[in-house]
Amino acid sequence: MKYRVIRNFADIQDGYHVYNVGDDFPRIGTTVSESRIQQLATGNNMSGIPAIEAVEEKDMGSEAVEVVEEKPKRGRKPKN
Repeated sequence: MKYRVIRNFADIQDGYHVYNVGDDFPRIGTTVSESRIQQLATGNNMSGIPAIEAVEEKDMGSEAVEVVEEKPKRGRKPKN
């Protein structure tokens, strides 16, 4: 599951790393316990306000990709 920051905060369990609204949580290269995610996703934290929300991950394999072939331009053939 992926999470997105909905309220700016400094994570005391990550060396006071600052997360801004719209950032992914956790940042790349860090691991976070499920209990920490629950604290931040609910009001069960120091601020009493949720700071992150779950976001759906899109399955890139199921998305259709439209391929458009470019038609050759009509025109006169060059004279030899």
